[in-house]
Amino acid sequence: MSKFFVAALAARRGKNFFSGILKRWRARTFRKRFLSVFFALILGIGLYLFISLLSVSRPELALARLRYSFARETVCHEDCLIARSREEQAVAAALPARRRLAGKLRKYFLAEKESRAFKKELLKIIALAYGPDAPPEYVRAYVASAGADPELQAEILSLFNKEAFKVSDLIARWQAEIEASFSDSASTTATKALATFKTLKETRDDSLAPYYFSLLVGPAGNTLKEEAIVALSNIGDKKSYFSAEQVSRIKDLIMNSATDKHLRASLVLLLGDYYPLYPAQTVAVLTALYELAPSDDAVSQAFAADLVNRTAGWAKLAEPTVSAEEWDEYFNN
Repeated sequence: MSKFFVAALAARRGKNFFSGILKRWRARTFRKRFLSVFFALILGIGLYLFISLLSVSRPELALARLRYSFARETVCHEDCLIARSREEQAVAAALPARRRLAGKLRKYFLAEKESRAFKKELLKIIALAYGPDAPPEYVRAYVASAGADPELQAEILSLFNKEAFKVSDLIARWQAEIEASFSDSASTTATKALATFKTLKETRDDSLAPYYFSLLVGPAGNTLKEEAIVALSNIGDKKSYFSAEQVSRIKDLIMNSATDKHLRASLVLLLGDYYPLYPAQTVAVLTALYELAPSDDAVSQAFAADLVNRTAGWAKLAEPTVSAEEWDEYFNN
């Protein structure tokens, strides 16, 4: 039998086969045709999902579960935290060797629609995977971006060594943004300046102490001044950056009747950080405040008495009476 004849016979049989199928299809009712197409689609979709599932790695599934967890609940309790930690470790362990996983993580971090909490989790995973000295390029670029979320910038600076970034350039830009808010009283500008300042604090740079102090005695708003007090209190090398002249300027602020009560109380607590270096001057300021405190500011007077008595080692100043309403006003401010 020639090859040509075999081929012709096979073609005819194939033609007859498809002709038979077509005849049977035409013989069916519309309902049966619809059901046939419907079940074929279901089968096709199921097969596609099954194949897709087989192609997704376990770390990718862990990342997907993390994403779902943060979309469902930002704050979770013990079981949830344990589950997140397990997924976090799985993703971090596989991240350096899996390009597709790294691509998905990068995509999620840069996506505007993803939550800040989830992005902070991604940064934690990146730090675990690559170490504090080697953030990926897109993380470096994000820190330097003018439109970046200040909270995420702060998170990056807290997780990675600041030597990995051009921090000096960033500091100059952030300071300019903060100072620009002094001439713009819009609430959005003030909020942005506060967030930027919190990012600045995450550099943990003690040499910024004079800048923090300039904010404290300058035209900044009270909320920003409160943050400056916290930053000054957290300075590690106080001996190099705290001065007796600063104690005098803090005294001027404390004794100024225009100073906000809550800010005055915070300034009194800040003097506790100056006491080990300048005990006599600090006690003198506290005593003066105790004696001359505004009549409506018993909280600051109480803080001053407590600090003086603790440094003296005995009850040198009588504790003033502070009403429950006054304490509530202070703590809820």
